[in-house]
Amino acid sequence: MAIDSLLAMRDQIPALRKVNYLNSGWSGPSPLRVVDRVVDYLRWEAEEGPTAPHVLARARTLHEEVRLAVAATFNAQPDEIVTTANTTEGINLVLNGLPWVAGDEALTYTFEHHSVIVPLYHLRERMKIRVRFVRLEVDDRPETIVAKFEAAMTDATRLLALSHISYSTGLRLPIEAICAMAHARGAQVLVDGAQTAGHIVLDLAATGADYYAFTGHKWLLGPDGAGALFVRRDRMPHLQPTAVSIHAAASFDVEGAYVPKTGSPDKFQLTTVNAGIFHGFLEALAIYRDVGPAAIEARTRQLGLLLRSKLETIPGVTIFSPSHEETASGLVSFRVGALPAREVVDRLWERGRIVVRAVDAPSVVRAACHYFNTEDDLEALVAEIAALA
Repeated sequence: MAIDSLLAMRDQIPALRKVNYLNSGWSGPSPLRVVDRVVDYLRWEAEEGPTAPHVLARARTLHEEVRLAVAATFNAQPDEIVTTANTTEGINLVLNGLPWVAGDEALTYTFEHHSVIVPLYHLRERMKIRVRFVRLEVDDRPETIVAKFEAAMTDATRLLALSHISYSTGLRLPIEAICAMAHARGAQVLVDGAQTAGHIVLDLAATGADYYAFTGHKWLLGPDGAGALFVRRDRMPHLQPTAVSIHAAASFDVEGAYVPKTGSPDKFQLTTVNAGIFHGFLEALAIYRDVGPAAIEARTRQLGLLLRSKLETIPGVTIFSPSHEETASGLVSFRVGALPAREVVDRLWERGRIVVRAVDAPSVVRAACHYFNTEDDLEALVAEIAALA
């Protein structure tokens, strides 16, 4: 797709009229199509009455509609998709739904997000499992990454829990090869996809992952509060819900009879959700398909590598992101001399209305280059960084 076609979406994103937005890795600025879809549904519900028969009928189809859309967008089966509020919820559904026993081991890596690390530590305290970290470097090649995970595995390793793209460095893992290796060693794989859906071409079936959690509010540019969890079909019956509602029951009565659902994603669904938010999620998925996943991936990677090359020319700036194209992404992290990352973020906002974020581990400034960003956006960031350095 031509760059002009990609950048045409800028007119649909009102935030870009006021700020230089380079932080879709935290939360993406929603296009008006998404906002209008949310507002239109909530207004319709308010005008018609939330429990009027025709409103209820529409609401009852919502989860299935979302499952169908997610499955079609990311190559999965609808009965492998659980609707969630965000990536963290999906991660917790998996980690707390597996049959852990004391002495089991989980592997993650040193650039992992706290939404994986803290739930793993919680399991360590509650279930007496072991949590171990694989130390990666930002310029590790794919084969080196796989070898490091394989070398860390033991007979007790039950799960690898890891981000497909590191939120802190932008390092893209060779997830297909990692999953194949882990399965050969008898372990399962949970993937934190917070930085992938809407950023790269995502084929859930091809990843080989057993579980894959992601959100709609980051690179997909949807509203806060809507996401999804992929559970491979043969894993679904063995993953136990830790919070249930009527949706978890195949049948029950007040005399004690109860037949639970086992192979259905319904068993994870609770009750009332904000239907407007999920309609916005549906619209965000539609925009992503319209713009084109392959074009988006190519553009974000190109911008990320371009930004890296420009920052490398500034004395005093240190890069903490991959230089290899096969492991690079639209996320670029760096330090500016000895300045604290949060101070740099604050000064970029004050001086140029530039939105980036600070990451604590490692302590870096992170820019997220999305397809709607321009070379001028990057030049403005680089100019301010040069002035600070």
